[in-house]
Amino acid sequence: REAGIADPERHLAVLRSWETVTVLASRRPLDSGTLEAVRGFARARLFDLAWLPGLEAEETNRYNRFAEAWLYRGLGGILGPDAEGFLDAYKFHVRPVSDDSPYFSRFMKVSTLPELYARRGQGGLTLVERGYPLLWATLVQALVLGLVLVLLPLRWLPRSEGTGESGAGGWRVAVYFLCIGLAFLFIEMAFIQRITLYLGHPVLAAALSLSGFLVAAGIGSHCAGRWARHRGLAAGALAGTLLGASMWLFAAEPLFGAVASAQTWQIALLVLAGVFPLGLCMGMPFAIGMRALRDECPERIPWAWGINGCASVVSAVLAVLLAMHLGFNAVVGIALALYVLAWAVRPRSPAPAD
Repeated sequence: REAGIADPERHLAVLRSWETVTVLASRRPLDSGTLEAVRGFARARLFDLAWLPGLEAEETNRYNRFAEAWLYRGLGGILGPDAEGFLDAYKFHVRPVSDDSPYFSRFMKVSTLPELYARRGQGGLTLVERGYPLLWATLVQALVLGLVLVLLPLRWLPRSEGTGESGAGGWRVAVYFLCIGLAFLFIEMAFIQRITLYLGHPVLAAALSLSGFLVAAGIGSHCAGRWARHRGLAAGALAGTLLGASMWLFAAEPLFGAVASAQTWQIALLVLAGVFPLGLCMGMPFAIGMRALRDECPERIPWAWGINGCASVVSAVLAVLLAMHLGFNAVVGIALALYVLAWAVRPRSPAPAD
């Protein structure tokens, strides 16, 4: 369908043995000679036909029998005119994966968990995909511990007396450092996946992404710490982050596609060249916020550092869950929205330099 084929059911043949399913896909509709050859192959080797153009229900489920022809019915739903309705109503997540959400082993739907638990005496819990609920459990654990560690210190921190836009009130501090902590890891996690597509080596992609972002962010943080009072620095960092991330989203695929035949080290250098300016801009907001707190209410610096750290822990898990449901491009979009929000509520130094 994504390739523009309006009738994919005419291009597919599916055969089933006692333990495997074989899917054959053709660029052209399967002709009568091919269909007869597939039927003959299945008969000779006792394979069950699960899908062929024009296949009747009585031709299925003959040798390796189920209670019903489940696979034939399921394929009919996926290939039929109401495929979206079928996929929405199906008890497990069986939508096709993509580079934007490459989770081949994700089958669990939250809506199915109560039914599986109710059928636990019949073996229902053995069908639970443990990784997916563990992600949610980890997220809840991180959120609860983070809230405790963030809110508890407020009992002893003095109240900020800042007023107006130059004030570093508690809510501004919390929202600002929460947003930049979440956004930084969101982009980092998304880019590890995107860089993996171009390099083909997950470990190398993770190493390049993490080292590139962290080194660049460290340099950006150092520079911003020295120039934090200059007008326009925060806006410049925001603009650079928005521009850099957007270029990766829309320009990276054709660029890396054009150099796909290059050697790995050459692609790695190109990756670092693209990551460095983005990481440089992403490293500035933390230093800008810390400099403003040092000038306005230094007693809140440890608290802000803790908020940012808690957000980083939460975002590593939350980014994966969001990518499962929305895709990594959406994760980057959410990160950019968080950077905009952080810029809008940022604590500001009282006397910026000319």
